[in-house]
Amino acid sequence: MGKNNGGFIKMRIGISGAQGTGKTTLLNHLRLEDAFMEYDICDEVTRRVKSYGLPINENGNDITQRLIMQEHIVNVFMWPNMITDRTALDGFVYTQYLFKIGRAHV
Repeated sequence: MGKNNGGFIKMRIGISGAQGTGKTTLLNHLRLEDAFMEYDICDEVTRRVKSYGLPINENGNDITQRLIMQEHIVNVFMWPNMITDRTALDGFVYTQYLFKIGRAHV
C-alpha cells in the first residue's frame, strides 16, 4: 500500500457489477487480507435499504434510489479508507433502468 508523508494514502475502493456476480464474496475475502486491515468495510448498502421495507434493484423506485445514493454519499464522507461492494455507479445504472421502464422520475 502506498504511503504519503509517513501515513497511508487515503483510498476508497468500490466493487461494481450486476447482482449475483460475486461482489460481496470478493469483499469478504479482501477483509481478511493483511493489506486491507486499515480499511473500513462498507457493505450491504442496498440490503440496508431493503431492510427498511423498500423494493430494490429492478423493483426499486425513486425513494429507493435516493436512499441508496444517500448511503453511498455518507460512506464516502465518513470513511477515507474504505472498500464497498456497491458504488454510486450501480445506483446510477439502476436509476437509468428504472427511468426507462417508468419507475423513476428525473
